[in-house]
Amino acid sequence: MPSVEASCKPASEYCARVPRLVIAALSSLMLLGFCVYSVVTTYIYPSNAPLKGPCDAWLERPVPRWVALNGCVLDVDLVILESDQGDFEKLVNRQKGIGLKPYRTTPNWVAAWLPVRTQWTQGLVRAAYRTESKDLVKWINALERASEQEKDRMWNDAVLLRRFSRPGVLPGLAEKPTGDGLQKAFGAAASVNMLVVIAGEPPPARLPALGIFAGLAGLMLLGYFITQSRGGHLHETAEQHLTKVNVSDVKLEIGGLEELRAEEKGKKRKID
Repeated sequence: MPSVEASCKPASEYCARVPRLVIAALSSLMLLGFCVYSVVTTYIYPSNAPLKGPCDAWLERPVPRWVALNGCVLDVDLVILESDQGDFEKLVNRQKGIGLKPYRTTPNWVAAWLPVRTQWTQGLVRAAYRTESKDLVKWINALERASEQEKDRMWNDAVLLRRFSRPGVLPGLAEKPTGDGLQKAFGAAASVNMLVVIAGEPPPARLPALGIFAGLAGLMLLGYFITQSRGGHLHETAEQHLTKVNVSDVKLEIGGLEELRAEEKGKKRKID
């Protein structure tokens, strides 16, 4: 009959597999958790989701991020122009024909910066909104090239410019300005911590490739864990188990050996 050592052998093999199964299970859960986290932070609560809310609340503590503010008032009396050469000038100065530096040729303005305020706030410019509106840029360049008389007429009838004073929603990316040209153009009106809001919408959400890989790897490891925990050597057939039993592991007691010898002698006598 098999000894106790032989009968415990399958259990010892199972015990040897337990650490591997535990590691596989934990690894699969961690990878699946990272995949779920990637999905949540990409589609449900994306990290680049714009901050939506009242403009005055954000202006109290402006932070760099995507925003979609409502209730903002853009100060059209303190507009800063940006040229295709990276120069900044006040619109009111260009209307008067003066600037921070002399220009050999008429500047070509490509964007306008408007201070972001609310109907209750004045004082320092804590944020400025950049727009490349074609209609506004066209009007500004026409004002730049107009005669003195025409400039006065356009300035007194700046309906297009005033239309920008109350946007419904102010969408864009708030960030620190690059360089000091814009702050120099605003002068003493600019806060040292001024942010600029670049008009635009956040990029579409895309699930990171690492999250997809983690999900696939987690499913594979989880499948391995389930297969090994429900199958393996514990569920092998009796015939399969017997083929793995080494004859040297089977030990017979002395009494059993004597009985076998007596049976063999009896068989020989019958044959004779």
